[in-house]
Formats: sequence, C-alpha cells, structure tokens
Amino acid sequence: MTVLLPELPVYHRQPITWDLRWWDGVEVRHLAVGPSTGDTLPRVVLPLSSGGVLLPVVAALPRVQIGPGIPLAPFGGWPQGEAAEIFPKRERGEIALTLLSLAASGLDPALVNTDRLAIVAASGVGAPGRMRTLDTRRLEEALRERSMRVSRVAFLPAPLWAVRTPVEALPPGGNRWFSDEPGQPVYQGQPAGEYSIFSVPVMAGEVRRLWQQREDGGWDVLVVARNTGGNGWQHRFSVPPD
Repeated sequence: MTVLLPELPVYHRQPITWDLRWWDGVEVRHLAVGPSTGDTLPRVVLPLSSGGVLLPVVAALPRVQIGPGIPLAPFGGWPQGEAAEIFPKRERGEIALTLLSLAASGLDPALVNTDRLAIVAASGVGAPGRMRTLDTRRLEEALRERSMRVSRVAFLPAPLWAVRTPVEALPPGGNRWFSDEPGQPVYQGQPAGEYSIFSVPVMAGEVRRLWQQREDGGWDVLVVARNTGGNGWQHRFSVPPD
C-alpha cells in the first residue's frame, strides 16, 4: 500500500517529520518518516499482513521541527475504490485515529462505512479547522456499541482564548502567528491600546501551539491550553536560531 503524504501550506516550510499509523489487517503499526520540507510529497510504501486486509486505514501526524517539535493536526485516509494508494486528508484525521483505536481493540475498520461516516462528519463541520473539535470519544463509543446514528457525530465547544501581547514586545512585522491547524490563516494580532490581541479556539483538555519567527532567525512558540475543567492558561518560550 502506497501513501502519498499531503502537501502542507507554504508557511510550514520547515523540516517536517511524520508519524504514520496504519491498520495492516492484524495490528496497528507505526513508522516515523522524514524529515522532509513542507512542499514535497513523499511516497511511502507501508507493508500489510501476509493474510491481507479488507480496509487499510492510515493516520498521518506531522510535526514541525522547531525546538522540541510542534505537532500539527492529523491527516487520515483509506483507499478509494480499487486504488492501491491512499491520499491522507486533513478532514479525515480524527476519524482515522478513531478507527485505529477501535482496530487496536479488535473492531475491524472494514465493518464501518467509512466514506459515509466522513460525509456525515464533514456536513457538520461548518467552518475550516473545526474537525479538530469532533467528539471522538462519543463517536468511538457509538461504533464500538454498534449503535451508530447520525446524531452520534457531534462536535465539542471550543471557547476563544484571548492572547494579549504588549506592543513594545512585538517583533518587526507585528503580532503574526502560524497555526498548528494546517491550512488555517496566520493569526494576526489587532491593536488595542498598549496591547495587540487575537483569539484562539481551545477545547477543554486541548493543547494548541502557535509560532512566529523572530528577526534573529529564532522562533517564539506560544502554548495555549485548557484543562478538562475548562480553565485556560498560556506559556511562551523562545527557540534560538539554528
């Protein structure tokens, strides 16, 4: 089975590694790929079990190699028709991870109408980047219990978290942050008195990471998170130039 890794947006042109996870018909396997540049399309051949597989499912998790590494939102996919190639898509990332979790516990993904599930999920997204709020726990429970209904495809709330940066602390070019959601526009701070402010949606229990390049070639990384109770916090640290 050949997997064609997706092209990431121009602003991700940093070295990227990929954590590939796939169902081979017997077990969920793992493979680290990279680093590569963000505008290349590496082809990766993934082995399957000797007995074959009815529906191989792949999750591809990219990580930008800045400092300790910045994980991005997942991509996912499965073959379309008789094709022996898989083209992971962002809107199928959370679904693929859910299917792999089920496969690891004994439920073959071939028992799920994956294409129908992807269509239903996409119809409820409503906005770019919202697929990250898919309630994967609710979805996994429905599939595991064989009680799948459209109503079991739900999305979690992601309240906005306001990031305030003193104007005098801004780098040249202003308060502009790349997002850990591939394809999402750069976050641009807006002036508000002595501060530059922008907002980031963050779910309970979620950790998000944003980054911007400094004039010296290093990076500032912003970590924004909420605990399971919904309380938020943020932390900012710097990565020196290579």
